[in-house]
Amino acid sequence: MNVDSDQASNLDDRSRHEIGLNFEHDLRNICSAMQSAVDVIRLDRDLSKDSLEMLAILDRQLLRLTGTFTGLSDQTGDRSSSTATIEPQPSAPAEHLSLSRKLDVLVVDDTRLVSYTLQKILEKLGHSVRTASNGVSAIETIRQKLPDIVFSDIGMVEMDGYELAKQIRAMPNGCDILLIALTGHRTQDSERKSIEAGFDEHFVKPISYETIVNVLIRASAKS
Repeated sequence: MNVDSDQASNLDDRSRHEIGLNFEHDLRNICSAMQSAVDVIRLDRDLSKDSLEMLAILDRQLLRLTGTFTGLSDQTGDRSSSTATIEPQPSAPAEHLSLSRKLDVLVVDDTRLVSYTLQKILEKLGHSVRTASNGVSAIETIRQKLPDIVFSDIGMVEMDGYELAKQIRAMPNGCDILLIALTGHRTQDSERKSIEAGFDEHFVKPISYETIVNVLIRASAKS
């Protein structure tokens, strides 16, 4: 009887753990799209003082929300120790990035709102952006033209981000692409698996404007 009770308790713990992780994943995707939308709007140089103040309020609330559901998921005991999976900070004032050349970027994410808002930031910064909703279509897109950067979600159907990275690295000149992993899951081994698969960097959503800028600078310097 005690054995059955222990088994039931373990199942309950695992269920709560999975629910917590899935809840955090979904909220991170929502916050990622919202943060990107805020950053796109901020790139407009003609914003009024009131508009900038409203965007600053949204920044703070998104940061607080991210911290709230991060704290909830941490109670399941699966907090990542990764130094790369940092929490987002409020975005800096809009500044258009001036690089030596226009970059070709591929955004891969099965959440359309996430890929769309990230695409808009990159286009606002003057770069050419293509999108793919899964790993299979991403491979087809890369074969048509090799991008400078790939921002890829990890948890996708058909082909996840890990397998996508492996296949990209196996392609002719695939090692020349800067691969950036984006994930809504903060698990202990997610960054390790990303690096082993071939990603250059690993970030937990929502990705900040400053992080995007730093990635673009790195890609520009690499070329």
